[in-house]
Amino acid sequence: EIDLRKMTGISGYGTFGLREEWLSEFFVWQNDYWRNHALGTKQVPSVKAWLKDSLLTDAKARITPLGEYLASIYQDNPDLIWEVIWINLSANSPLIQWFINNIRPESSYSKSSLLDLYGEEFQEGKTTFEYALGALFNLFASSPIGEQFSQKIELSKTEYKRSAYNDLSREAVAYSLYKYAEMVGTKSLRVSDLYQPDCRQGVYREFGIAKTALESQLRSLNSDTNRVLVAELNMGLDSITLRDDLNALEALKILTR
Repeated sequence: EIDLRKMTGISGYGTFGLREEWLSEFFVWQNDYWRNHALGTKQVPSVKAWLKDSLLTDAKARITPLGEYLASIYQDNPDLIWEVIWINLSANSPLIQWFINNIRPESSYSKSSLLDLYGEEFQEGKTTFEYALGALFNLFASSPIGEQFSQKIELSKTEYKRSAYNDLSREAVAYSLYKYAEMVGTKSLRVSDLYQPDCRQGVYREFGIAKTALESQLRSLNSDTNRVLVAELNMGLDSITLRDDLNALEALKILTR
């Protein structure tokens, strides 16, 4: 887990978010993208930082097996790919992890309120954080994450709201559960644990999804013939059991084939 006492590694984003057109070009060119892009010089390190924290590339900016698979299904499932990106950023980007843990679902925020919040927590690096906030807001504006996934709904020119995203796909639900299980080190989970105030990761923290919406996706996953999980949700039970022979990517492959 990221050490949230230190906000390191956020300067890499510059002031740019990951944009939809950059992602689709990267998926077309893959490792040749760095020779064929039309990015400005300041945009290159920013795109590299976002792709790395999204687990789409490795430390040397080469495409990962996850990146390759997402590239192959991107045309048919663009929203799912962005859901997966947000799940990975929530675990690997100190900036995103700070955002999802400080701005609870159904809370409003502004750029200045986020800056104040940062200032109360950290003594230094406010300028870097301000740039990174610019990058975060740019990510929200240039991808479905902001408005469509309800992470940044405009209330006024300067005020925004983070709301529940209840249309989360069942594929992303499964992917998120497998990533969470990896982190906590067990394949036996409880729905209620994901909604505990001290749970810093997981599908509720990532998307603010309502329990009823999550349970309905779990029931759907539970009724598949080739199940990636077993969900026991009746008679007061709330247990989810993931398969020992699968990881997040393998579960995703089963669900998207």
